[in-house]
Amino acid sequence: ARSSAQATAAHTIKGGFVTAPAPDAAASVAFCVMSCQQYEDRDRPDGLAIYPSMLALRPDFFVNTGDVVYYDHGPVHAVTPELAHYHWARMYGYPTLREFHRQVGSYFMKDDHDVLTNDCEPGMKSGDLTFEEGLKIFHEQTAMTSSQYRTMRWGRHLQIWMVEGR
Repeated sequence: ARSSAQATAAHTIKGGFVTAPAPDAAASVAFCVMSCQQYEDRDRPDGLAIYPSMLALRPDFFVNTGDVVYYDHGPVHAVTPELAHYHWARMYGYPTLREFHRQVGSYFMKDDHDVLTNDCEPGMKSGDLTFEEGLKIFHEQTAMTSSQYRTMRWGRHLQIWMVEGR
């Protein structure tokens, strides 16, 4: 972190990820998949117990299949773009999530709650937050493209398809 491009770094965070082997390589793989991480369901003061447990498995990568955050649950509903950003910041402010994602490459899929509300669709609103704005924020937070499907190959024996159904 630094105040400008010319300033000396005030803080650094080191991390890494595993690069997929060549498509024709016979390679082992360990990965984790999860869904539905709701802020109110945290089970330890520093976040979610599943993250240190997954990290102990030393996964090559991670896939979150959706409902990464819940805009429409808990005491604070995301009814504005600012509150949608708040939902991401509070979830990913937890040390267990930060430590995991600092070390493991991740793929994200969207679902209804992390775009707007349960069973939402284009054109819907929740307060001042529109489906389209929620989708834009999701792509911003996860660096996901707008493609309806993605695929990732891990050596010769594994190819994962991530199909967006919503």
